[in-house]
Amino acid sequence: MMLLEKNKIIEFRNRLYQKHIPGILKSGTRDLVPVEACKKDENGNIIIFIDDIISFFFDASTSQTGLDLDCLFSNLFLLFDVLSKEAGNISFCSDVHIPEKEIEDADNKTTVELLTKNLILSYFKNFDSENDLLENDLNAIIKISRQGRDYQILVAKTLENLIQTLKPGKAWKEALLEIQTASVACTLMGARLPQIEKQVLLKIVSQSREEIKENTAFFAKVLDLRSRFIKENEPSKLYLKKMTKVDTALSETLSKIEDYLSCAYRFMHVTGASSQGFMGQTDEKLRNNMARFFFGYPEQGTDKTTAFFRLNYTAARYRMTMLLDYPGIAGFAGSLQAQEQYKEVFLSVFKLYFIELARLMDHFLSTPEDNRLKKIEFCLSETIGLAETLGLEKTAVSDEKKKLKENYLLLLRKLPLEQIAPVVDMKEDICRLIQDESKLLMEDIRKALVETCYSNLVALNPDSHSASDPVSADDRQRVCQKLIIGYALYYKPQRFFYQRFFETYISTIDGSLSKYFQELSRSHKSLALALLKIFSDPNFVEDLLLKEQIDCSRTLLKTFSEQ
Repeated sequence: MMLLEKNKIIEFRNRLYQKHIPGILKSGTRDLVPVEACKKDENGNIIIFIDDIISFFFDASTSQTGLDLDCLFSNLFLLFDVLSKEAGNISFCSDVHIPEKEIEDADNKTTVELLTKNLILSYFKNFDSENDLLENDLNAIIKISRQGRDYQILVAKTLENLIQTLKPGKAWKEALLEIQTASVACTLMGARLPQIEKQVLLKIVSQSREEIKENTAFFAKVLDLRSRFIKENEPSKLYLKKMTKVDTALSETLSKIEDYLSCAYRFMHVTGASSQGFMGQTDEKLRNNMARFFFGYPEQGTDKTTAFFRLNYTAARYRMTMLLDYPGIAGFAGSLQAQEQYKEVFLSVFKLYFIELARLMDHFLSTPEDNRLKKIEFCLSETIGLAETLGLEKTAVSDEKKKLKENYLLLLRKLPLEQIAPVVDMKEDICRLIQDESKLLMEDIRKALVETCYSNLVALNPDSHSASDPVSADDRQRVCQKLIIGYALYYKPQRFFYQRFFETYISTIDGSLSKYFQELSRSHKSLALALLKIFSDPNFVEDLLLKEQIDCSRTLLKTFSEQ
């Protein structure tokens, strides 16, 4: 089964509902046959046949890779969600009825197809734009689809079909697909798959262990050979020839292990088994091999104190890029973080990524060029993908996360206003990477924007030691206003930027001058007056500042103008 693409469903919806069709297609021309108009019911609602939706669903999602419950439910949920939108004037109808006897007489794969059709029929026949039936687990729709039906016989028949297909002694992967299909069928009936005979399960587990044991042993052999070639330091041509063969063997072995793990995880999901329970002692051996190859874990007999962090960023990135090509292996490798033996070397790779990202930010700050910004964005995207795929713990590499956050905020504070837009756009990704679920970074960004704006305003003063671009008194108000507007654009909602700026750098509502404004009024009176004129202008701040703040600014402006 394939995951459905949202855009594909939207295209189907527009065609089905005849939405967004150019007028020429509706009216036609001498050489163009017009699109056939939809039929309408007595209320003027467009009639849509559910059969067309069912055909689309199976054509778009069916593949030869077997059934997967999560994929099926994800596809159904997306289908229902997209087609429900813009369906206010739609009348769904169908003459199709799937008899219970037809389902009972079918094999398990056909049973799943019939139950899925019944589920789609049940949703659209009961569709009501005012009453949302959608739930993440689709339980409400499954319950409706069962009304008037007794599936107890069907559940027993599903297990009977499964036992019959397993009896001939199928290979464990084929047996797994049969079990998975039966499990999906039972879920669609609102039931659980009955317990499978222990002997059948033991046979599947035994076969699978033999396969992974063989692959793991070969993997270890190739890794040992690779280590030996590296240590031998032979002439480059001979070395490259040997390593090419080793890398080919590694790639083939990893593909076999990936295939095994993808099947094994499906079995574990259905039966609730753990990886150790399913793989036995091979589980730890495979874990050790993964740690050695992908994370630089020292092989037996190596000094661990010097070997742990021997990978540099380039080598680590090469290994991680390869790892992410194998989703099943990546999921297995993520479990290394929970093992005390491997945790340090696992986290060392992430430290390299975070350090590299912080270094790129430092370089961009010294020379803010587009190509350096692209490197930051690319590295950030890669690191997020790695962290989320391998399940990096929230508390892990806390020092590196803190350093990255500091470097990011430093970019906002030090870069010129005209260059901060792409940096601000990174904020959500930075939050994801440092796993800032409470979004504390957002408040730090808002604070940095207000503080940086004020610092740059002070720098505009010709008497300031930090002045880089002094302006005349006549232009001061215009330039200050432009700078304030520029920083406020990145503060959402913008009015809170002005209110926060005023309260921090001008005055509280009760008229207490801030220490910053007191200093400005003594040393940079022209700047202080420019700010008061800006915040007293009703055409500019009427919807931005509180009324009390505007009144306060006007009072202060009058007082300072008279001095």
